[in-house]
Amino acid sequence: RKYVQKNLDSKLFNKWSPEDKDFAETVCRNYDFAYLMNERLNMESNNKEIASKWNHSIRKCYKICKPLIKEYQASRDKNFWNHFDKLNILAESTNSNTENI
Repeated sequence: RKYVQKNLDSKLFNKWSPEDKDFAETVCRNYDFAYLMNERLNMESNNKEIASKWNHSIRKCYKICKPLIKEYQASRDKNFWNHFDKLNILAESTNSNTENI
């Protein structure tokens, strides 16, 4: 997450290197998997906890990775990393007192 937040925040998506995409993919997979596992285990309250505790990181990484997510959803499957989408929506809904990203 640190690499993505530090190195890709101000870098245009069309300028991302293969290594940049690898780091972003790892972030997307990790957040997607965290949400998916809790959903599958019927532990939705854990997703709320994750969204609350990792709020800033989730929202910031999602904003940075969104072009990659949308590209993969268009070229691979519309539901690709959709659990990261859901986690971001949950993070945004629990974000009443923090700054906009």
